[in-house]
Amino acid sequence: MSIYSEIISWVADKPLCLRDAIRRLLNGGELLSQDITEVFGLLKKENGFGGISLEAVPVSDSDIPTTSRINNTIKLKQISSPHNIAALYENM
Repeated sequence: MSIYSEIISWVADKPLCLRDAIRRLLNGGELLSQDITEVFGLLKKENGFGGISLEAVPVSDSDIPTTSRINNTIKLKQISSPHNIAALYENM
C-alpha cells in the first residue's frame, strides 16, 4: 500500500472539507489562496452556515499522482578546502 493509499484510507471517515483539501493537495501539491478560501467555505457549510453553494469533492484513488512531484536527485556541486580526506589535494 502506497503512502497515498494510506492517506486516502485514513481520511475516509473525516469531514468532507478535509477530504476535499487532501484531494486539492494531491492534485496541486499545495493549497493556494483560493483553495484555502473554498475549503474554509466547505467547513462553514458542514457546520450549518447557509448560503454556501460549494460542493466538496472527496479525495479518491483517481487522485493519486502517477509520478512523484519530489525530485530526489542529490548533486555534489563543490568541495572546498578539504583536509585529510582520502588524499585529496588541499589547494583546489
